[in-house]
Amino acid sequence: MTGSAHLGRATINCPFLKSPLDGFGGSVFFEDGQLRIEGLDARVGKRGRIHVGGGLPVHASKRRCAGLARFSENNMFSKR
Repeated sequence: MTGSAHLGRATINCPFLKSPLDGFGGSVFFEDGQLRIEGLDARVGKRGRIHVGGGLPVHASKRRCAGLARFSENNMFSKR
């Protein structure tokens, strides 16, 4: 499977975060069994900033992942 997600100006609210993540944006790519994050950035509170980047190998069988999450390529991923 190959795909990508591009986020821009999103806000993430979580019960375990004191402040929401504002201005959340960046790109995530999945190809060749690798999840690659390119520059996910966000503001936290009044002065905080967060930047995430890097990659992770993804090794999971279809059986183990069945029912954990379902994504529609039309809604979330764009084909490359």
